[in-house]
Amino acid sequence: MPVDDVEEVSNYIAALNHGLRRMKAGFPLSNRLIREMHEILLQGSRGANKAPGEFRRSQNWIGGTRPGKARFVPPHPKW
Repeated sequence: MPVDDVEEVSNYIAALNHGLRRMKAGFPLSNRLIREMHEILLQGSRGANKAPGEFRRSQNWIGGTRPGKARFVPPHPKW
């Protein structure tokens, strides 16, 4: 298994454990907690420079080179 994959899986575990610890201590499931977990998830991994701990501000899509040619476009984040 490539080292990048191992690091990414380790980050998933660390982020999940962080969230569980915070919730067991009484912290609510909230946007703040999700952002904290996202920041842990991206630490030192392939997405480390992709605004860790922040919500997406632009539209995303699957397949194609732009939303108009995409196979799937989820609802815009502001909707």
